[in-house]
Amino acid sequence: INDRRGHDIGDRVLQQISAAILKSTRSTDKLGRWGGEEFILICPQVPAEHLSALAEKIRAAMDDYVFAAGGAALHLSISIGATLAAAHESFEAVLKRADLALYEAKNTGRNRVVFNINAE
Repeated sequence: INDRRGHDIGDRVLQQISAAILKSTRSTDKLGRWGGEEFILICPQVPAEHLSALAEKIRAAMDDYVFAAGGAALHLSISIGATLAAAHESFEAVLKRADLALYEAKNTGRNRVVFNINAE
């Protein structure tokens, strides 16, 4: 988006993405921008059986959302890597597992959720 429409539009789209994700989450969840176009969402005490529903809810919300981008409408997709943290794990270990899931989602077609919930 930045290359085609400029950084101002790219920044507005990132803000819209954040707002759309937050509409799908709980007040206790924490969202942050992790890199250029990557976000991290920490959902304390989300039950394992609810993780897939939450991730899919966010993916579907992004799939349906129309972004305002300088007079043009953009349809974007989102790839999600999801994992659960065990009590004994470091943040770095959990993040690495989520990152591996994210890259699998991107490399297997995008606009999908991939779970990697097995702690090493």
